[in-house]
Amino acid sequence: MHEFAVHSIASDAVLVTYRSSRRRSDGTVGKSTLRSSIWKLIDGRWQMLFHQGTIVPSP
Repeated sequence: MHEFAVHSIASDAVLVTYRSSRRRSDGTVGKSTLRSSIWKLIDGRWQMLFHQGTIVPSP
């Protein structure tokens, strides 16, 4: 996981974005996925409301 970022979108909600990459046995990057999720603070606990992953070419 890399390029991790948290963006406030409301006083009780954040958008989390990051890139996940799968490594091949030789150490090179295989599949790379951009991921995002929306988290909301509900009753004192952070709960994920939405998640999406999009496969992209490796960097």
